[in-house]
Amino acid sequence: MGFLGFGNYAKPGPGVSKDEPKKTGIALYFEIFIKRFWKFITLNLVHIICSIISIAVVWAFASYAITWLLSILKIDATSLSKDEGTVIYILAVCFAFALIALFGTGAPTAASSYVVRNYVNDLHSWVISDYFEHLKKNFVQGTIVFVIDIIVFFLTLVGLIFYTFEMPGMLGLFLRTVLCVAFVIYAMMHMYIYQIMAKFSLKLKDIYRNSLLLVLIKFPWNFFSFAVSILITYVVLYLFVGNPMLGIIIAGLIYFSLNIYTQIFMTNNVVKKYMLEPSLEKEKENKEEASSEEEN
Repeated sequence: MGFLGFGNYAKPGPGVSKDEPKKTGIALYFEIFIKRFWKFITLNLVHIICSIISIAVVWAFASYAITWLLSILKIDATSLSKDEGTVIYILAVCFAFALIALFGTGAPTAASSYVVRNYVNDLHSWVISDYFEHLKKNFVQGTIVFVIDIIVFFLTLVGLIFYTFEMPGMLGLFLRTVLCVAFVIYAMMHMYIYQIMAKFSLKLKDIYRNSLLLVLIKFPWNFFSFAVSILITYVVLYLFVGNPMLGIIIAGLIYFSLNIYTQIFMTNNVVKKYMLEPSLEKEKENKEEASSEEEN
């Protein structure tokens, strides 16, 4: 059993909570962040190093997408001025950064999600050893998710271009709207995909299914959480456009771990309520049944 009966979640729980009162909400968010600040920096650096290949792939995709859009708009990239070329370069960087921020980098994001999830639940985690253990453990599934993301990016871009230039009018507007809504929901699923992958032993189809159900069942809260993640990303991109070196420093030191932390912190209780607690309850029932059978 598991969330709505999908998957087998027989894994150890987060441990026994302490009796003393704990902070909640924004106070707890900053308490954890300050307490683990240097670990978040270490995690961010490790995450970037292990995401180099994924970052290169996304950068190539973003550059190709920008070049393709220019050709569709009949703009000759070679005829652009230096300032115009700089603008195009910045757009490509922002596009690539946004994709990485919202969708992750595959297995490295799953590994980071495991470490961060432990911190959110006040559990100990070794940044280096735990990270590489779960990078290896989730490498195949994480890589498949990353490849699927690239395909989804491409198909979404093709669909938007087609419905814009080949299907004008209300029908084109309707189809673009449907495509954008589906894309946003798919992006929101990534707030759950990697932490489910890191915590539970599930097939990939069950990870996607549960992530979609979790997004839909708590949609208003998930949309708000997603908006907060976008806001953090926007701030970093805004700083990058105004001062590229400052943006690069922030991204290199803290952004990625901070973004993952924010997403997991805001969705952690949803995972607990609809996946972890039913899993622990089912495990308890199975143990009681096994004990009863042994006594008989």
